[in-house]
Amino acid sequence: MATAMDVGMKDNIHPVNKQDVGLRLALCALNKTYGKSDVVGEGPRFKSLRKNGSKIEVTFSGCDGGLKLSGGFGGFTGVLKDGNSVALDGKITGNDSVEIDLAGLDIKRLRYAYANYPVCPLINGANLPALSFDQPVE
Repeated sequence: MATAMDVGMKDNIHPVNKQDVGLRLALCALNKTYGKSDVVGEGPRFKSLRKNGSKIEVTFSGCDGGLKLSGGFGGFTGVLKDGNSVALDGKITGNDSVEIDLAGLDIKRLRYAYANYPVCPLINGANLPALSFDQPVE
């Protein structure tokens, strides 16, 4: 499976940009099916999170070439205890990690690119987007 959430169109689930979708499927097949370890087949995946006061550190696997941004930082939301969601800010802090600023909010879930037409600026060195996630915060 290859992600195409960043090449879609807001009002059409069938992206016009078929070339990027095909390229990602080919990279995935080369890496996963044919065992080509020198080919990066997918973008960063959620690995873990750790809450530290008013910050959350999120680590990812699959960050070949390091985490990067394709645009400004964004795409992270926190779900409050009442069920409402708020946008969260943060920054890349390492090759495989980001730090999210909770700004004093008490959230119960952390989400990334969790929408029908998501903001998803995190990519790896192969320009493949990070996969969406929804994780509890304890």
